[in-house]
Formats: sequence, structure tokens, C-alpha cells
Amino acid sequence: MTERDAPTLLLGTKEEGELQYIEGSLKNKKIAFETERHRQYLRVVPEPSASHDDIVRIAGETVSAFYKFGVLNELNKEYKSKDYELYALIGALMSVERDEERRRVKKAVRGEKEIALKSLVDYRLGALKEGWEGLKELALLLLKQCPSQEDVYALVPYFLNAESENGIEIVSDGAIKISSAAGVHVVPRLTSDPNVNAVIEVVRSCPTNIIVKEKEGLDEGLLNAFRALGE
Repeated sequence: MTERDAPTLLLGTKEEGELQYIEGSLKNKKIAFETERHRQYLRVVPEPSASHDDIVRIAGETVSAFYKFGVLNELNKEYKSKDYELYALIGALMSVERDEERRRVKKAVRGEKEIALKSLVDYRLGALKEGWEGLKELALLLLKQCPSQEDVYALVPYFLNAESENGIEIVSDGAIKISSAAGVHVVPRLTSDPNVNAVIEVVRSCPTNIIVKEKEGLDEGLLNAFRALGE
């Protein structure tokens, strides 16, 4: 019998976006897995030989995407966005300390054979949640000083860490696909709007340049958002 090295991941039954992201990330890394659906939880079981570090990294990315977004998305209560500028700012805020967040998750789950993500965030990563709340409060203060859409877009670069060349390519052939030198991105389904999700993913990836191919397949408002980010 093979001893399991890779931890299993637990989610709530309503966390379908998180599940889709985890499954997509596992497929991207060519890691075989099984998904178990129970009445009160979802369980993702990677193959026993899967890299422990790969699974923990996916857990960290899920935390820094979905749970961080859950806090920052409260900005919508104060700023009634009619376009994509608020989500571009949220994407920039989500990029802040992304590597550090993964390191903290890795430290918090050391030795664990099963990782319940929501419980991990709620009970063992309190400092991260406090940091996200602080980012949200800072963004609220800044938004109050932004009378126009252009002013909000102008805030975005101040939160991005673009120390090395990171070109992002966007293609639409019925679905929006985002890729970089690292490969095709698994875009977190943070909202029900694929365009919003695309804006957030592009910005939180800290691009130094954005290339849009097959522009005719993209919504004009989304194209304008990418143009604004490139200015």
C-alpha cells in the first residue's frame, strides 16, 4: 500500500468556484485526483504520489484568491462600479504579498494530511485576514479621493510589483483564455461574470505588458479596461 504524501483538500458544499479552481490547477500540473461529494463537504483527493509542495501551493493560491477576494469585494458596498475599474483595483490589491501569503499557508499546514481551507483561514490565518481588512480600509480612503474612473485606474500601478518581465496574452475563442510565460492561467471564478474574473486575474498577475488577440471576441468594455490599464 502506498503511503500518502500529498494532503487532501476539504471545501464547503457551496464552494464550487474554489473547487473548479483546484481541479483546474491539478489538471494544469497533470496531477490525477478524485473529487468526493458529501452532504456537508467536498473532498479533493490527489493521487498519493503527487508532490506535497504542489498541493500546498494550490491550497495557498486558493486562499490568496478566493478568501482574500471575499474581504476586498466588500468595496462594492461603498463604490458602485458601473465598469471594471474597481475590479482592476481589487486585482492589484490581491497581488500584494501574494508570495508571503503562500508561505504562511505552507507554514500553517506543515505536517497536515488533510487541509480544510475555510477553517484554515478562519482559525489559523487570522493575521492574513487582518492584513486584508487593512488593505480594504486603505482602498476605501483612496477611492474617496477618486472622482473619476481614470483616477481609479491610476491607483492600480502603485500596488503592483513588476520586478521582472511578465507579459500577459489574452485570447477569446468563445471563452477568455489568459496565458503568460508560466503557461495557461487557471482563472478563479470569483464572480458570475467571466469578464470581471479576467480583469482581476490579469491585474493580480502583475503584468508588465498586455497583448490582446482576436479582439473581436471580447466585450468592448473589457477591451477599454485593458487599454486603460496599459496607459
